[in-house]
Amino acid sequence: MFKAKADVERIQGDIQVGRKITNADMTLYRYYCEAVLVYRHMQLPGAVEYFTDAEWVGRVIHGSRVILRTTRKTLVGMRVALSQAEEAILHQYYQTIRPHIFNEEKGCNRFFLTCSGIN
Repeated sequence: MFKAKADVERIQGDIQVGRKITNADMTLYRYYCEAVLVYRHMQLPGAVEYFTDAEWVGRVIHGSRVILRTTRKTLVGMRVALSQAEEAILHQYYQTIRPHIFNEEKGCNRFFLTCSGIN
């Protein structure tokens, strides 16, 4: 993850100055965001895979942390306290990268999408 952080920072810089982001960069950025939840916060991959956009919108600020949680009544739940820096990375994905790959026809409500617009 440490090596990928430099690439993520480069992609963030490209986004901020309005450069076009390649599909490869979008995928790398998504992988990094998923890794933050799976490896840093020890979440099950299934919980991250099924995390929804509505659950992202429903995040709660608590002190200096941002709380994410799933609302599904399943065995694969998720509850995470993100740092502000981690929340900023995921928010950048949600605001900038996800809209480029969202496929309205397929109607997927998952937070993490593949280049085909679904996960």
